Amino acid sequence: MKRLFYLVPFILIPQLAFPQKFTASNDRENIFYLGIPNPLSVTVEKYPCTSVFVKTDNGTLTGNACRYDYVPSQIGHAKIFIFRKTNNKLIKVGEADFRVKKIPDPIVKVGPSNGGYIDRKVLGYQQFMRAEIENFDIDARFLIESYKVLVFKGDSLIFNKVGDSGKLPQEFRDAVLSLEKDDIVLFEKIQAMGPDGKILNLQPIVFTIMN
Repeated sequence: MKRLFYLVPFILIPQLAFPQKFTASNDRENIFYLGIPNPLSVTVEKYPCTSVFVKTDNGTLTGNACRYDYVPSQIGHAKIFIFRKTNNKLIKVGEADFRVKKIPDPIVKVGPSNGGYIDRKVLGYQQFMRAEIENFDIDARFLIESYKVLVFKGDSLIFNKVGDSGKLPQEFRDAVLSLEKDDIVLFEKIQAMGPDGKILNLQPIVFTIMN
């Protein structure tokens, strides 16, 4: 009995002291963003990428060879579970925790700016409005779905139109080119579709003609 008693610890200790090493990393400081593909790299020590498999509790994972695109389905937290395949069996190696955040809302721009004082010709020559995120290193694209634009010359409303895309009609440009100093152009009720297919209501922007 004594021999058995002393043998058991020597069998268990190496398994506890030397767990399987793995890495699960992205390029965004442990953060994934909702609704877009996020790059994920996973490796397991001493195992080729063809023997590494991953699962998640939040969203979907596609790819292989240790490189994956991860699209989370809700904000909060996500676990990535790492497995290695041995003798046609999946053996769990470990798991990694990540944060999931919402992509920041974009701002609307026409020409070089998102409102304020602007040269009449600069604004009048624009053919499109756009929605974009400033100082964001991810290619998250937004499409303008609809908007309403009002053009005021003095106290008179000279142009009022609803658009169904980001395109600005020629009538709008003609109206702007007729404006004078301190006249107003207002874009409101702006909606844009994000990379996840959801429609966002964006903040209105106001331009004041400076010359």
